[in-house]
Amino acid sequence: MHAHVAELAAARSPGTAGERHRYPFEQWAHGPSWVTHGEDGEAWIGLSARPLDGLPDVALVPLASHSRGHSGMAERADSGCLLHAGDAYNARGELEWPPRCPPHLRLAQRVVATDYALRLANLKRLRELPRLVRVFSAHDAEELAAF
Repeated sequence: MHAHVAELAAARSPGTAGERHRYPFEQWAHGPSWVTHGEDGEAWIGLSARPLDGLPDVALVPLASHSRGHSGMAERADSGCLLHAGDAYNARGELEWPPRCPPHLRLAQRVVATDYALRLANLKRLRELPRLVRVFSAHDAEELAAF
């Protein structure tokens, strides 16, 4: 399994009540084998990313803010690129300008984010990606249904 080094550190040694809730022991009880990745990477689809060994068209994209080492997953193809942004946003309207988000989701994201200012900066970065990059999150029901 692949994870950002900061994410795995948070899971193994949660520093806050939110992290203890986010990473229950039962998720790790099966003893997964981890491959960790740091911040250093290469320019990939306009973002810093870490291509996965043996999978040159798949990369881990650091999008910390929801959690210490939250990352998205990107796949490059001839027709463009797909980027699953994970928990970087919950409603597709957040990637529009001006951003739109239901109030209950905006509040929930503010409460659970480890760094809300960084969350907003990451949303800005996602908005600025070229059109050849299709960004999506499984949290948005319509985006998930499209896949």
